[in-house]
Amino acid sequence: MASQIAHLRMKEPRKLENKETFQSLQQWKMQFRQYVKQDDHYKTFLASDTVWNPQATNYGFEVETQGLKRSARALMDDCCDLLHTLATFLPHGYLTDKIVSTTTSFSNAFEVIQEHYGLLPTQESFMDLESFNKQASESYRQFHERLLAHVRLHLHRVANVTVDGITVPVEGDKITVSHGDLVTLTWLRKIHPELINIVKTEYSLELRDNKPLFSLVPRISVNIDNLLTKYDKLGSVNLVQQDDKEEKKHVVVNRTFMRKREKNREPSTPFCPGCFRLNKSSNSQLHYQHLASQCPRKLL
Repeated sequence: MASQIAHLRMKEPRKLENKETFQSLQQWKMQFRQYVKQDDHYKTFLASDTVWNPQATNYGFEVETQGLKRSARALMDDCCDLLHTLATFLPHGYLTDKIVSTTTSFSNAFEVIQEHYGLLPTQESFMDLESFNKQASESYRQFHERLLAHVRLHLHRVANVTVDGITVPVEGDKITVSHGDLVTLTWLRKIHPELINIVKTEYSLELRDNKPLFSLVPRISVNIDNLLTKYDKLGSVNLVQQDDKEEKKHVVVNRTFMRKREKNREPSTPFCPGCFRLNKSSNSQLHYQHLASQCPRKLL
């Protein structure tokens, strides 16, 4: 008896919100791809080498010789159905016609969505790398991966662009070990400005043997706190961003403290809260600049 093959079934992706982040949109794209690939009628159009031309007859498709063996007309109809399905996940419908009538591939259709959210990678958004700081909720290794992912997404894709004798290849730029070294250097500096010199000292043997700095990330990431403690730098780390909830809590505490600070007294002078309240409620000239333990009202 032949064994049955069980297939993993992906659930339908969530609806997109009016506001999305770069990371949330990328994750949604992966979920949508895996969801659509379950349907034999649509998965063909997700391939990186599948393109179409909305201005051509039948979108430029030819008779399918393998698989479902659809006619050119049927391929066009299925392609349009996929694009309509993609558009239904948006919180509005005014991009539907643009996606169906102007895009030439699945990647191109997703770029339309990215551009709509203002999240299309550009050299301007690449410079946001400098503003990245470690979140309180992520590990050092996760922070490194986030920096590296940002660089990957901003590699030059346009072929034959030449800058200072360096030309982008036909398939676009690829991530290299040298990229990884530079990202790692940025990572160390962002965690602590003196961490670069500490790593240079502690891993001098590996670095002298020309072992890529990038390859040391797994070892360094689990040892950073120990290194900073060893060199008495742990208390100086101040580049870690707080999570949103912690930041809001901090702001509320500060505002509460500022509201309670009284304008009529210096923080360094003695202060009796009881006499101060009595003075304020009765509009008297009662002296309150003394310690509560030395209050003359209690001594009477």
